[in-house]
Parts: sequence; structure tokens; C-alpha cells
Amino acid sequence: MKSLLGLFATALILAGAFSEASEQTGRSVSISSPTAGKCHTPPQGPPGPQGPAGISQVSAFGSYAYYDANNVFVNPGDLIQFPNTISSLNISHPNSTDFVVQEAGFYYIHFGVASQADEADPNTMIQLTVNGTVVDAGQFFLRDINELSTLALIIPLQAGDVVQVQNTPEGDGGVAFTQGVGVLGPTTAFFDIIRLAPLVI
Repeated sequence: MKSLLGLFATALILAGAFSEASEQTGRSVSISSPTAGKCHTPPQGPPGPQGPAGISQVSAFGSYAYYDANNVFVNPGDLIQFPNTISSLNISHPNSTDFVVQEAGFYYIHFGVASQADEADPNTMIQLTVNGTVVDAGQFFLRDINELSTLALIIPLQAGDVVQVQNTPEGDGGVAFTQGVGVLGPTTAFFDIIRLAPLVI
């Protein structure tokens, strides 16, 4: 503490001396820092590796739905059906439950279902699977309302991967789907997928 007070007192004395000198000479007094112009700037490092080129246009996408499917009951472990194809490019849909990727890449997937109020089991979750394996962060609980519950995520996929949406086998019961509000009509379930970028190998 004493050393700090001493430094402060010294600063005040110097400030007074410079002020007096300035008044007597009519010129401003400047102080040169002993470290001025001596700061070290490290050299620039080597450039990093070139990142992957983005896609110039979307080369794979699909939009699918299940319209007007009121009172459809889905048992635990059953796959969700999407019999209505709205658009599709390089995503094959050989049946109402499977989506087969034709081009490897990072894909944005957005999907959802509508459950009947007071009918959804509190333990019922909908999950996204790839080749039968649940995707990390690809599960969500159904809301107990007559509206769509949805989830969106970005995942890497290889050509030939099969993507499905499933009612979790761990639920105590099934789920009764209803008609939610959709752009093209009452929607019970929907599945959208779009390729964003190639995979970095």
C-alpha cells in the first residue's frame, strides 16, 4: 500500500512540475514512453488448409408427408409412414417408411408428427434412425396437443444410408396421430430432407 501511495505521490509531483514548466516556457511538455515503438509483433503463421468447396446448387432433397390420417394408431417400435411425396431428387422412397440417400453429404432434416390431445403416452418419443441406429439428438417427446411436434437437425449421411422415423420401442403404449395444420392440408406427419454440403474426407 505504501509503495502505491508513493507512486501516486510521485505522479502528482511530476504532473505539477510539467505543468509549471509548460506555463513558464509557453510550450507543451511531452513524455516519451521507454517502450514506444518497441512492441513485438509476431510473424504471421502459415495459411490453413483449404476448406471444402460449397455446392453451387442443391443436388438432393425430398419432401414427404402423411395427409388426412386421423385416428391412426402407431404401436411402440413401429415406423412412421409418409405415403405422400411432394418433391424428391436423389432421395429414393421405395416404400412409405424408408428414405434412401443417393449422394453422400451433410443433410438438413426436419420432421414431425401430430398426436391427439389426451391420447399420447407421456413416455412416447419419436426418433430418427439411420440404418436402424438412433441418431444422437434425434429424439423428441410428443406434445399432448392436436398440433405438430417437430425436430430439425443436420447430420452426415453416406450414399445408401436408409433414414427412418420411428415410435420408440421403450414407450408404455402407442400413439394416436391426428390431423395437424399443414401448408398443403391437414398434416399427420411430415419429413423434409435437403443436402447442404459434401462430406469432408
